[in-house]
Amino acid sequence: MSKYAPLVDYLNEQRNDSVTVSFDDIARIIGDTLPASARLHPAWWGNDTEVRHVNADEWLSAGWKVESVSLDEERVTFVHHDAEQRDSPDQTPALI
Repeated sequence: MSKYAPLVDYLNEQRNDSVTVSFDDIARIIGDTLPASARLHPAWWGNDTEVRHVNADEWLSAGWKVESVSLDEERVTFVHHDAEQRDSPDQTPALI
């Protein structure tokens, strides 16, 4: 099981197609700290399917993508999407 599988389970349990979660809540959900790069670099939250990141692979394969991320507020918004939309050219989450 991947480190980020519990996050996917959490997302899949949500009733809404959009879920905003704090970085601290994600750490609690996965039972581990997020890497420093998650708090410093928006690219860590990217939906890029060509640059393989274990974290993004997990949520993308489960039908979720990052819609926006705020490093200042330490929160991220995931949205549920169709598989066809996952391969769209818009792979970078919005900074808020």
